[in-house]
Amino acid sequence: MFKMPFFPEPASSRKKNDKPARDFMETFYDKWLSSRNNISPAEALHQTRLQCIRDKKPTKDWAPYVLVGRRNWQAAAQSC
Repeated sequence: MFKMPFFPEPASSRKKNDKPARDFMETFYDKWLSSRNNISPAEALHQTRLQCIRDKKPTKDWAPYVLVGRRNWQAAAQSC
């Protein structure tokens, strides 16, 4: 897993089990970085949550995540 500086990132205030947390983060980054439509991190988080709901994953594995970081993610991407 990689972490990009100055970009919004999902965070949770609860201790997470390793596999569900890894799966959630992989799905989030796949949706955000693989998007041809250049979606925002907030939209990627929304789509990731919807996929978890469709896949009937336990709420505790996906609901605690919120975005933490720079709000203007496009400006941050241009400055790197």
